Amino acid sequence: LSPVCLGSLRRAAIEAGDIIAIDKGTGKIQKLGRSFARASDYDAMGPSTKFVQCPSGELQKRKEVVHTVTLHEIDAR
Repeated sequence: LSPVCLGSLRRAAIEAGDIIAIDKGTGKIQKLGRSFARASDYDAMGPSTKFVQCPSGELQKRKEVVHTVTLHEIDAR
């Protein structure tokens, strides 16, 4: 992993058992929650802990971003 990704993992306090999403274009890391498989490993968890299923199937998903511009914005460049 790149140093930028490692820094993002540290800032987000990602631990073993966390489910994350990584944006390939920007390198942004988003914590989705904890794995149900790791639920029994820890006794003390806060009420804000969200448990999610481990993803199955294709892990690389495509996301389409639509940015609408006006003719004025195009002419200004």
